[in-house]
Amino acid sequence: MNETAERERIMQMLADGLIRADEAAALLAALAAPAANAKPADKEPPAKEDTARPRQQTVEIQRPDGSHYSVEVNGLAPALLKMVEVYVKESARTATRETWDGLKNIVRNKSAEVTEAVRSKVTRSPEKTGTVVNPLDALEGQRLEARRSILQMVTNGRLSATEAERLIRQTDAVYELRKKTA
Repeated sequence: MNETAERERIMQMLADGLIRADEAAALLAALAAPAANAKPADKEPPAKEDTARPRQQTVEIQRPDGSHYSVEVNGLAPALLKMVEVYVKESARTATRETWDGLKNIVRNKSAEVTEAVRSKVTRSPEKTGTVVNPLDALEGQRLEARRSILQMVTNGRLSATEAERLIRQTDAVYELRKKTA
C-alpha cells in the first residue's frame, strides 16, 4: 500500500473510534518517517517475542532439614513439576537415610545381644544356669584339681615323688568313698 492509502486508513480508524487521537498521531508519525529508519513491521515482532516468552523465575523450596533449594523455572506448570520433583527427591533421600540408620541400629543391637549371649554362656557357672549339677562331676573336678596341685608341688621341689604318690592314692581313696555315698 502507498502512504496516502495508509493515512486514509488511519484516519478512518480514528473516525470509527477504533484508535485514540494520540495513537493515530503516533501511527501517522511512524508512517511519515523514512522507511530506512524504522519499519513498523520490524518493531512489532520483537515486542511480540518479548511478551510471548515466559519470564524465568526463581523458586525456593525448603528441605526437611531446614535448608533451601533454589530452582529456576519458566511459567507455572514447569514450576509445579520442578517443585514436585525436588520434593520427591528429598523425600526419597530422607527415607533412605532413616531406613539406613534404622538398619544400623538393628544390627548394632543384635550384635550386642549376640555378644552378651556368647559372653554369658562362656562365663556362666553351673549354679547360675539353674541346671542340676551332677555331684560326681563336682567331685571329679576336685580330685583333678588336687592331683594338679600335688604335681605342681613335685615340679617346684616341695614334695618328693614317693610323697606325691602317697598323696594321690589318698586323694583317689577319698574320691571313691565320696562317690559311694553320693
